Parts: sequence; C-alpha cells; structure tokens
Amino acid sequence: MSQRTKLAFLLALAALPLLEIGVLIRLGQAIGFARLALLVIATAILGTIVIRRVGVSMVSRALQGIERGRDGLGPILDGFLQVVAGMLLIFPGLISDALGILLLVPPLRHWLISSGILKIFGSVPFESASARYKAAEKAPDGKTAADDAHAVTIEGEYERLSEKTIPAEKAVRRTR
Repeated sequence: MSQRTKLAFLLALAALPLLEIGVLIRLGQAIGFARLALLVIATAILGTIVIRRVGVSMVSRALQGIERGRDGLGPILDGFLQVVAGMLLIFPGLISDALGILLLVPPLRHWLISSGILKIFGSVPFESASARYKAAEKAPDGKTAADDAHAVTIEGEYERLSEKTIPAEKAVRRTR
C-alpha cells in the first residue's frame, strides 16, 4: 500500500464515527427517536444472531471441506466475513449496518473472497499438519500412508486399567 492510500484509509476510518453520528441525527429527526432506537436495537439483535450462527457452523464447514480434499480456507474466510457483518450490525450506526447487511449477501461475500482476500493468502505456502504426518509415516515397503487409500491412522493415548495397582482397601472389599 502506498503512503497516500494509507493516509486516505486512516482519514476515512477517523471520519466514519462522525458520519455515523450525523446520519443518526438526521434519521432521528426524520422518523423519530423511538423508531430509530428500535431500528438500532433490531440490527444489534440481528448481528448477535449472525455471530452465534456462524461461530458454530464455520469450523464444521471448514473441516468438511478439508475432509473432501478441498481448501478449508474459503469457508473460514466466508465465516470471517459473516462475523465481521455481525459486528458491523451490532455497532450503532446506519452506515455500519448497511455495510453489515451487504456482507450478509452470499454472492457479494464470494466475490470479495475470490477477488481480493484469497489472492493475499494465495502467495503463502500452506500445508496441513495431517499432510505432513502422512508424508512422514513411511511403511517398511517405502510407501507412505497417503499412498494407501484404505489406510486409517488413529492417534491417541491409552492406559491399561488391568495393570493399575489397586489400593489395599479396595482389594479387600472386592474379595469379601
């Protein structure tokens, strides 16, 4: 980003609260305070609902995409934009509400992801941890676990309960 672009972005960011207040005052004069308050509260509730709904489904959609062999970054970015939309709806102000509602439109989100955001992440090499583990697991015949279509690797910890020492009090009670 050039220095002028950074300065313009900073000025626009500083001017946004002033614009929000001005628009709220004008709309409050036009429709009345009670209706304006209801509008602000309704958009805040909508923003909260959006954030709750997306938070749960974003991770599951990303994991499903990864399991199917697709890139998991797209659903994560889509969910991130939905969370940003929810946050914009929670902030009191009509400009932020309008931006939040625009971000809730799926074709617009997909266009934003495909046109700009994914290009930023596209230059970064990414390899999932599971792919590294599969590449590292070599079988005796030289094949990796990724070469075998039916290979299933389950990682975990276990403890044999039969080898645990039983305290004397419990051992005595069991024998009686």
